[in-house]
Amino acid sequence: MPRPGPRPGGRSGLDFLAAVTIGYEIGARVGISTSLRPSMHPHGTWGTICAAVAVQRLAGADGARMREALNIAANLTLGTSRRTMLEGGTVRNLFAGVSGQMGVLTDDMIEAGFCGELDGVAQVFGKVVSDSFDQAAMTEALGQRWEVMRNYFKMHSCCRYNHAALDALAMIAEANPGLLDPARIERVEVESYGFAAELDDPRPRNVLAAKFSLPFAVATTLVNGSSGVGSFSGRSVTDPEILALAARVTVREDPAMSAQLPDRRPARVTVTLTDGAALTAETETNRGDWADPYPPAEIRDKYLSLTARLWPASAATAVWDEIMALETRADIAGLGALMRRAAA
Repeated sequence: MPRPGPRPGGRSGLDFLAAVTIGYEIGARVGISTSLRPSMHPHGTWGTICAAVAVQRLAGADGARMREALNIAANLTLGTSRRTMLEGGTVRNLFAGVSGQMGVLTDDMIEAGFCGELDGVAQVFGKVVSDSFDQAAMTEALGQRWEVMRNYFKMHSCCRYNHAALDALAMIAEANPGLLDPARIERVEVESYGFAAELDDPRPRNVLAAKFSLPFAVATTLVNGSSGVGSFSGRSVTDPEILALAARVTVREDPAMSAQLPDRRPARVTVTLTDGAALTAETETNRGDWADPYPPAEIRDKYLSLTARLWPASAATAVWDEIMALETRADIAGLGALMRRAAA
């Protein structure tokens, strides 16, 4: 099958944005229509489809070639285990990257003459990694509602399932300035939905496991006064004060909260002080979700806090400004040059 259109390197910034957006859109819609087996970790599943669609969009694929790419990419989906994130199995950190690699490989496979089954998406996501596939949900408001606009941004440097509790904890801290001294905390009780309640290991074995531990996330946030990336460092994972406080954090599922998924992700946090006072707050929607978005300035600050660990501040700012202007650029060469300069 001949390769249609120009290769990605010759595409404009707007073409690049369109490819990324459409790739995310199709992958997200496959996810919406699928009920993954509870033992699966979603990283490495529909990411293969995201990448395959983006590559084909950049290559100018017609409908027949795009369909072939979807059918092949579906069968390159990874069978990933949920236990990796809970136990700190760092193989988990490769899932998203490998799925992207498989999506790119899809284009070479088509070029080499490979083909997929007739409806690989419905077969794999409806009968292999899941027992159901809702095609109506996949195409609902297609082209009118963009799932990438209903995404979320993370300020807390850990698993999203921790975020509701950390948001509630922040509400308590704001309402009671100076009271959340770790030495004055008798215990912390967290009630949340089932996926969050799974994250109950108070003594994670490494940085990855720490990001999937609600007791640790609460404790390190209280001790460090922040849920930023520094609070989930190797040093924090072995900090005696953090671990002692994490041991006083309990997590349990509230079935009524689980029933609110996926539209809401609630949590209730109660901090009991050594003098017997109980401080409580609860939230229904994580901050940063499309229903409660962060202001652009806070997102920029988060970006700078991460990039400043590797790049000079001026270089990080230049990359940010170029990304924000990408849709006006004739190509993406300028962005690449700025990133290489920043890394150097």
